[in-house]
Amino acid sequence: MIRRAVIQPNQTFVAGAFTTIRFTYTCGHPVDSSGYLKITFRQVSDIGRPQFDNPTAPNYCTVSTTGNCTIAPRWDPKGHVRPWSSALFLQIQGGYLNTGEQIMVVFGDTSGGSPGWRMQSNCVESFEFKTFVDPIATYQFKELPVSPEQRVIPGEPVRAVCLAPSQQPLNQPFAYHLKLEDRWGNPTKLPQKLNHPGFGVEGVRRLVVTDEGTGLTAVSNPIHIHATPPPHQPFWADFHGQSGETVGEGTIDHYFTFARNYALLDIAAHQNLIFKSPMHLRHKINRDHARFFTNPVLRHLPGYEWAAAPHGRRPANVFFAFEGAK
Repeated sequence: MIRRAVIQPNQTFVAGAFTTIRFTYTCGHPVDSSGYLKITFRQVSDIGRPQFDNPTAPNYCTVSTTGNCTIAPRWDPKGHVRPWSSALFLQIQGGYLNTGEQIMVVFGDTSGGSPGWRMQSNCVESFEFKTFVDPIATYQFKELPVSPEQRVIPGEPVRAVCLAPSQQPLNQPFAYHLKLEDRWGNPTKLPQKLNHPGFGVEGVRRLVVTDEGTGLTAVSNPIHIHATPPPHQPFWADFHGQSGETVGEGTIDHYFTFARNYALLDIAAHQNLIFKSPMHLRHKINRDHARFFTNPVLRHLPGYEWAAAPHGRRPANVFFAFEGAK
């Protein structure tokens, strides 16, 4: 029998919503007394902290088994190697689990009045319940070949955001964008591109635009209308992004795609941790940087995050003037 873990219901999760998820692990081989099942989550996730004491409060979880034993749960926010730091330990006590027997976890058990388990507030293509087993009680955990995962999607739009150029020449048409966001700031769809004929008077202007589908209204950022170009041009940038290849979430491709298509940034920088940067990852980052750098809409700053050790000194962003630098 193959060891496996599944979640039900097998459907997308809504960002920041209370939900109930049933996790089931089926033993592919016996698990000894005092051995463990461990379910880990990414450290950057703001999921509700599972608790096992108050059935009426948020994030109440329950654990059961089909085996002739008991399961003792313990939540540890630093229970695994980052980026999978947040860990739920499930220790087998008073017996053992045989092949085919199961451990069940109900994340967000509502039977006692709890509203459920609060899902993380940001969207991601793969929210994973990365699962490990310590079968012979040596604290040597073995990762399952496949762990259950699901998408986290945005909720309903509650806010409109209007993004316009910070500077614009006099009497010249320009494009601006209307973006809809859920209560957590997640875009609910691609921003809508709109066109303006231009302003005929110098000064600082703002746009007021209403989304026809939702009735939500947004006021744009200030637009400096000028007849003579100013000496300096402002840019919108994210100087410190990370992805699932290091300690963030998603992929490098998703990071740059979001920066370009949803955040509508001028500049983005993927700051991979230097100690989490094996050579193949550095090559991948450089390739993805170079691919997005050819796009005239988005520019980037290649580099990495550096931190001095010991004593937990503050990290610093290191930037290069060109691709492929080390």
